[in-house]
Amino acid sequence: MFFEDNISFHIRADKPDFGNIRNYGLYEMTLSRWSKENTLKHQLNMLDDIIEKLDSDEYGIVGISQRFGNNRIEEDFMENCRIYGFWGMNKKLYNSLSYKISDVVYREDFYIILRFLMAGIKVGCFAKYAFDKENGVNSPGGCSSYRTPEATNKNVEWMVEQFPGIVRSKENEKVTWAGYNGKALDVTIQWKKAYTQGLKNKQNEDI
Repeated sequence: MFFEDNISFHIRADKPDFGNIRNYGLYEMTLSRWSKENTLKHQLNMLDDIIEKLDSDEYGIVGISQRFGNNRIEEDFMENCRIYGFWGMNKKLYNSLSYKISDVVYREDFYIILRFLMAGIKVGCFAKYAFDKENGVNSPGGCSSYRTPEATNKNVEWMVEQFPGIVRSKENEKVTWAGYNGKALDVTIQWKKAYTQGLKNKQNEDI
């Protein structure tokens, strides 16, 4: 399991009003809303759902959606999409890859998800659960001690080279690094296209 240290967890306690940004239909898993028993039950159900999907050996990674935008997702579970913040990994499928998460320093989650997809292995994401980030990007502590816009820009350029036609670079409209006046880049990734390409790669290997 992987999870960031600055997130809160949420659950769909009723059906959201999809498309209405003011009515998410999400409730935080916190003792201020639920009893201790129900809070624990929701958290364990979330873990059980993730582990059940991973144990099927169909998915390399399974996570939960971000709270922002969750109200635009009608299904409870999606395949081959953006995942970050909180997710689990199938170790057996991971060990079958020729690539490792330690290959990169930045955007490790996106990198290893793409490696699964390009190997024809699905990833999944539960939208009936969600996480919310409590702090902004690059808050003091942790990777902020070594992560710089210049270094992450190089990572973007490298990922574009590694995954041609799948990853594109885009310029961030808002730069969160204090005192930085240069151009900050981020990635746009075609997750489903990566999986389609992965199935072709897998078929060619079997021939």
